[in-house]
Amino acid sequence: MEEFIPLMLTTDTRKKITIGCDLLKYISDPANSIECDDIGRVIDGIVPWMQNSNFKVSTQGLEVMCALVERMKEDFRPYLSGVLPPTIDRLGV
Repeated sequence: MEEFIPLMLTTDTRKKITIGCDLLKYISDPANSIECDDIGRVIDGIVPWMQNSNFKVSTQGLEVMCALVERMKEDFRPYLSGVLPPTIDRLGV
């Protein structure tokens, strides 16, 4: 998972979409480990994508976050306070 952290910092929209697809495939595959030194950095890297003004990037950010929540289950609980407000803002609830 660490290899995705520097890639998520790109400002290029096309690269974000490509990286998002790769990240989603990686997280969705149960054979791939989601353990890393600092999963919080990965989550913090996805949050700005969810807030992005580009619809495709923000939707992909939400999809990646959902996949990560499904994989982490209860271990995701400490990160809820940082993820919930941007999610609510994006969904317009």
